Amino acid sequence: LGQDIGRIGLGACADLVVLNSEDCALVARRGAALLDSAIFGPARQPVRDVMVGGVWQVRDGVHLARGAIEASFRRVMQRLLK
Repeated sequence: LGQDIGRIGLGACADLVVLNSEDCALVARRGAALLDSAIFGPARQPVRDVMVGGVWQVRDGVHLARGAIEASFRRVMQRLLK
């Protein structure tokens, strides 16, 4: 797509995921085992923070637009269930 990705540096797009080291399924895991546990394991909340394009979208496991997202979801569900 012609995006400046794959490196950490000035001008590069900052897309980051911070795993939740307090999730029981991730405790004492390292390297590939940590990633496997976060993606395929029994972790309840494996992701703590997410940054997209240099802007935090999720902090401490909560999406910054959670209220608006939930309200929109409720409106759609109410329409669908009528």
